[in-house]
Amino acid sequence: MKKIDFKVISKKEKAQEIFEKFAIKQRPYDEWDFRASFNSPNDFPLYFLAGYVDNNPIGVLPLQENLEKNCLEFFGGSFMEYNGTYLDYNHKNRALDFYQECLSIRKNLLLRDLIDGSPTIDEYEQYDTTYTIDLKKFKHLESYLGQKFSSKSRASLKKKIKKIEENKIEILENNFDDIDLMIDLNRKRFGTESSFEDIHQRETFHLLMKLPWRWKMQTFVINNQKEAVSLSLQYKKTFMYIMAGSNIEKVPNIGTYVVIKALEKSFELGMETFDAGRNPSGWKDRWHMDPTPVYRLIKNCS
Repeated sequence: MKKIDFKVISKKEKAQEIFEKFAIKQRPYDEWDFRASFNSPNDFPLYFLAGYVDNNPIGVLPLQENLEKNCLEFFGGSFMEYNGTYLDYNHKNRALDFYQECLSIRKNLLLRDLIDGSPTIDEYEQYDTTYTIDLKKFKHLESYLGQKFSSKSRASLKKKIKKIEENKIEILENNFDDIDLMIDLNRKRFGTESSFEDIHQRETFHLLMKLPWRWKMQTFVINNQKEAVSLSLQYKKTFMYIMAGSNIEKVPNIGTYVVIKALEKSFELGMETFDAGRNPSGWKDRWHMDPTPVYRLIKNCS
């Protein structure tokens, strides 16, 4: 097996060029513009580790230097999932070489949500779970609820829905001006656990809204007041449930209602996968989604 020579790329133009060369676009996280929207507000320096064999590029590990934590992390930061090394077909099994190179040249490292790490590395560990639903197994939402929920749970769910729908309800589709309302409701709901405790995230989501993608936003107007907003993305055959904010103090169980409507939308659009993302967030386990462990490579960082 030939030796890989490594080179660090820090200039954005060159980094984007090699990223685009090797990224197989299966998910939004494989899109330069998606990750760049999370990098842009804090403008952390890029640290793209490119690999070469016989002076020919074979792949890249897209990283950035988090100056606040003083460690290397994946390009785009902690919001990114399904991370890994992008490699050409002939070298697809050589991701381990890239991670070993990282460990040898840097003291501080926090690479999360790895999909191509290796338990042979001491610093490699499971740390969280991501949640999806294989929509192909179900004809519609009722089919999913019928297979995943007990009769008692379904009855309880229907009772909650009926209680909410006793109010005057309207669902506004794709009213993207409500992005700030979603952010404010999310911060109110989750406090310090909210993604928007990071002061840069608001700007990031405004940048995302400028991407000409198939964004799906639902605003829930209850008794003439906007009480919840959800944001999703239709990416190929995956429905990504990205973020939501709900005024649960005023409208009990509104969060449950928001999830139901997102699931309905995913079936309506003929999606194959519902991706609810990493972390149970207090509700994903209760929806009996398919859990998948996620891993990280960590060294001298938190």
